Amino acid sequence: PLFLKPRQSRGSRNVFCVRNIKHLNSIIEYLKHEGFTINDLMITEYLPGDEYTVECLFDKGGRLIVCLPRIRMATNGSVCTIGHVVRDEAINKIITKISKKLKFCGPINVQFKKDSFGTLKLLEINPRLAGSTPISYESGVNFPKLSCKQFFNEVIYEHEKDFKETTVYRILEEH
Repeated sequence: PLFLKPRQSRGSRNVFCVRNIKHLNSIIEYLKHEGFTINDLMITEYLPGDEYTVECLFDKGGRLIVCLPRIRMATNGSVCTIGHVVRDEAINKIITKISKKLKFCGPINVQFKKDSFGTLKLLEINPRLAGSTPISYESGVNFPKLSCKQFFNEVIYEHEKDFKETTVYRILEEH
């Protein structure tokens, strides 16, 4: 299987798991009918394993302040509704390696997914707080507050960066 999606999208719109060449051709025809050109689309490896969102905060010098990984256990659309916060040294090492090549300042979120062998594959880097930041807050890290403290050169204490491994359930409702 392969994964087909538009190069520019959000919220998992027009994203397909393609099982064979006939299926691929029919999806491409459908997307052309929807206004996409072949150059608007990309085909990637199908990644059946766990998906991670990693919230990070960097200081003005590009140094990592805090890194909080979580497994996306359930989503509503593209918003994580059940997240399992974990400590994962392998993810921390990958984030550190990426940050040596790309200089970050402030909050970012990075998404990974595991392939069929359990290897983490980078999906995307977003230069903003994650939509599921409330999960980080429930596990003990207030990323909006720490982002402000970092911006105003205030001290961030070790206990403000500590988090507990936990599963957080979110309820999304419209009022």
